Parts: sequence; structure tokens; C-alpha cells
Amino acid sequence: RTRRSLRRREAFLGNAMRRVAALIAAAPAVASDAALRLVDLETYPIDHLTSEILAPLQREWLEGGRVSLKGFLTPATVTQMVDEVKDLPSFRRLQVVRSYGIASPQDSPKTGEAEHPTEVLWAQDFFAVAGDQIANSTLLRQLYQSNLFANFVAQVLALPRLYRYDDRYQDLNVMFTRDGGQRAYHYDASDFIVTVMLQQPEVGGEFEFAPMLRGPNGEENYDKVTQLFQGQLPTIVSRAEPGTVTIFNGRRSMHRARASYGARTRILAIFSYDTQASVNQTRPDLDKNVRLYGERVKYCTAEE
Repeated sequence: RTRRSLRRREAFLGNAMRRVAALIAAAPAVASDAALRLVDLETYPIDHLTSEILAPLQREWLEGGRVSLKGFLTPATVTQMVDEVKDLPSFRRLQVVRSYGIASPQDSPKTGEAEHPTEVLWAQDFFAVAGDQIANSTLLRQLYQSNLFANFVAQVLALPRLYRYDDRYQDLNVMFTRDGGQRAYHYDASDFIVTVMLQQPEVGGEFEFAPMLRGPNGEENYDKVTQLFQGQLPTIVSRAEPGTVTIFNGRRSMHRARASYGARTRILAIFSYDTQASVNQTRPDLDKNVRLYGERVKYCTAEE
């Protein structure tokens, strides 16, 4: 009986020690989260979120489909991020495009409607850095991998959890817009994206959008889109300061980046998340990634 008691006590103590060890091992994981080093925690205490902090952000999201967080990253973080990504290889998207991509049959214009919104053509010129070019050692990748940051975004959106997008090219992108370049009006394919403004050009580069132009059930409202394209619809124009993080509903708000001018490149990072775990995510096909990031994607995929 004494031996059995000793064995039970030893088992109990062993289990207790393992639990303590697990807690100790888990503590550094929280303390080492990159967001704690990169975010201005005095202004945005994402490690100690309260309803007082979240409520106005959630209301802003529901009402306007955009939350813009000025000065979210520290100045030192922004400086290092720019240094780490400014010379990364990129693919130039010098194109003439439609705002809706390739018009679907139901959207195709009727006879005599050459200027139907789905057929209007725009020139655009910018450079895209694919996710596989952004190393794990960069601060930008570390912020994207941060569970603390992803949890903050999820809570602003009132979602239970967010998962990083499991596509090596589209998970994290950097967009360069050089002198004379611009991004055409378009909608996004997802309900939200997260952007990080790293550097503005000397002149221009403003972000312009028509809030909630597309209806909640997919109503296209082409009459208003026509007004937008003709410069007759009121829009919101902003020029975010470096270090600003923005959560944006680009599926419903038509948007563009106005032309940039000067020697300084406009640099914007885009984080892609999903509400589904990797196994349930819908991923782009090879052809789409080749169109977005260049022919090299085809060869990279062939080597896998």
C-alpha cells in the first residue's frame, strides 16, 4: 500500500511538473511575439485589448468598411521595414485592365453600350513582390506571422479567429508604385484585406474609394459606378502616413491608388488572411499566380 501511495505521489508530482514546464515553455512564446516589438503599444495596446478600445473600431468597420490606424507601427519599425523590402525583386504590372476583370456574360454590355462599366478600360503601372520573396527574417514577415496581430484584426472584425492565407505567393505582398505609376479602380476578391503603408511618394499616391458602392447582397449598382468613372460620385481620398495599418473591405468599395510622382517610391504591404483553416481555404490556380507575379512562378512550381 505504501509503495502504491508513493507511486501515485510520484505520478502526481510528475504530471504537475510537466504542467509547470509547459506553462514556462509557453510564456516565452507570448513574450517573443514580434508585434510587441513592432507596434506602438502605448497608442495601440493590442496585448491588453478592452471593449473600450475595440468598440469604436468595430463600429467604424461596420459603418464604413474601413479602419485606419495611424502610427500603428513605431518609426524605427517602418524605417527597417522599408530598408528590408525596397530592393526586393518584383513583377511589373504594366497593363490596360477592366475594373471587373473579364466581364461575366450577365454583365456584358448590350448593343450600343460600349461604355458599360464592365467594359471601361484603365491603364495601370505598378510592381508586385510575391510572398515567397519576403524572407522570414524581415520585420514585415514577422508582423504577418504574429498571432497577437492576427488576433487583434480578428477582434476588430468581430470574428472568432483568422488564419494566414496558405499561398506562398499571395499571403504577403509588397506593392511598389514608381514615378507616374498608378493602380486602376477595382474590387478585391476577399471581404477584407490588411495593408501597411511603408512609404509615400513625393507627390500623389492618394488612396481613393467609393464606400460600400456594391450592395450587401452583391448588387452592382452600375449607375453609380458610371458616375464614379465619370468623376460625378463623391469619394473618400486619403494619404496615409507611413506606419499606418488599414483594414479595408475592398469587395464592396471600389478603390484605386492615384498616380505617384517623384523619385521616392510608394511602398505598400498587403496581408491576406482567411476565416478558414488552411485545409479549407480556396487557393488560386497556377495561371492566376503567373499573371500576378510573372513567368518565374511557373518554373518555381515545376521544381516543387
